[in-house]
Amino acid sequence: MISDILEIIGCGLEFLFCGILEIIISIFWWLISFFKWLISHIATVVLTIVITQHQKQLIDFFELSILILKNHLH
Repeated sequence: MISDILEIIGCGLEFLFCGILEIIISIFWWLISFFKWLISHIATVVLTIVITQHQKQLIDFFELSILILKNHLH
């Protein structure tokens, strides 16, 4: 009778341990997925800012070139 109770408690503890381990692994994989998502979005924002800045510099260069050509022709 006592051995049956101890066996039931042992099985319960085993299931509890496996459940907790599964939760920890799930949280770990969720954190990895979240950080991958975060890095991806940060990289997208940074690249967008860099590209926008270079486009602005290119447009400024063309505007300045056109202005210089206009002044040179007059």
